[in-house]
Amino acid sequence: MSAPPEHRAVAPKPLRIGPADPAVRVLAFHHAGGSAAAFLPLLSQLPADCELVLLELPDRAGKLELPPTDFEDALRGLQARAHPLVDRPTVVLGHSLGALFAHSVTASLPARQQRFVRGLVLSASPFAPQDGISPERRPDAPFARRTEARLADDLRLFGGSPDSLFDDPGRLSAAVRLLGLDMHLTDTYPGGPDLPVPHHLWYGDEDPTHVPGVLSRSADSAARAGARAEIRAFPGGHFFLFTGQEPAAELGRIAAAAALPAR
Repeated sequence: MSAPPEHRAVAPKPLRIGPADPAVRVLAFHHAGGSAAAFLPLLSQLPADCELVLLELPDRAGKLELPPTDFEDALRGLQARAHPLVDRPTVVLGHSLGALFAHSVTASLPARQQRFVRGLVLSASPFAPQDGISPERRPDAPFARRTEARLADDLRLFGGSPDSLFDDPGRLSAAVRLLGLDMHLTDTYPGGPDLPVPHHLWYGDEDPTHVPGVLSRSADSAARAGARAEIRAFPGGHFFLFTGQEPAAELGRIAAAAALPAR
């Protein structure tokens, strides 16, 4: 469903870390209930000539910005921030909900800019592109389908939250609210097209939310567009991307290869 004409989500200004005229950029989209700061540990493994661009949804860090009404509303705001930055070799990275935005932002690029995307890294993606939610199954508003109790259970299932969070009603309520708003974006994901860019499909080998068929369908989607796809498991749970050295090192290699002249 589309957002009302009077509502347009405005994504915050991205955080850009690295050289002013980089050889390659990594655009990163964060997970549901999280923020762009999650990607900061990856910096140490990126090439010196790489700029890391952290894109963020509204309503992070208590800023009380107007949250998006649905996935497409959020996407418009992220597109406005991301499109001007795709003017050189680029790697697009997204984790969980962020993987859906990474794919969708790449799909929305004009063909002349899409050619700059040398790698699409989809980490812990909840859906393959063709697995979008049909209009009749999309909830009208956050918390219409997912109760606060279920969202609290999801926080425990995903992992990554300190035990103290669940002992503090105020902090837990805030975390559940943010997760609920973001999961509404997942629940209104419309799907996406096959993309002719190299796909790197990553998952944690202990992730309780991992569905193997998602990755095979994503690989099939890339193949239909004539692109190669690599499926790779890493040690860890849902947040393996931020807890181990292997994913960061592999991202660094992908970024370094992207900076080389196209063959």
